[in-house]
Formats: sequence, structure tokens, C-alpha cells
Amino acid sequence: MKFTRLLSAAQQALKSEKCQQAARSALDKAAGAGRQFGQGKHASTVDKLHRAASDFIDKQNPNGGRAPGDGRGPVNPPR
Repeated sequence: MKFTRLLSAAQQALKSEKCQQAARSALDKAAGAGRQFGQGKHASTVDKLHRAASDFIDKQNPNGGRAPGDGRGPVNPPR
């Protein structure tokens, strides 16, 4: 499978809230493991990467993978 096709499939999957929540959970666990493995020496780098990845996930869906009205992300008002 070509990398561009794999990337496209991942981006399409991140448009569903269920997949975004799973990605967010995996990201949080990976960041925690990185902090623990580095024994705090690289915590600022891990946090920077965590924020960048989280921002990328947020951009894939207007609600950012969060439930509407939970106060943590942008919500599209009803029309």
C-alpha cells in the first residue's frame, strides 16, 4: 500500500468522532509513556509533540472529536 493512500485513509478515519476519541486516547497513553520513559528529561518535547498531534486531530473535524456542548471544543450552533 502506498504511503499517500494510507495517509488518506487515516485522515478519512479521523473525521468520525469515535475514531478521534480512540486516537486521542492512544495519543495520551503514548505521551504518558514518553514522559515516563524519558524520566522527565524530555517532558517539554513530549508535551510539544502531544499538543501538535492533538491540534492535528482537532482540525480533522469541526467538533474536534469531542461531544457537542462539553465545553472543551468548538461547537457548531444549531441553525
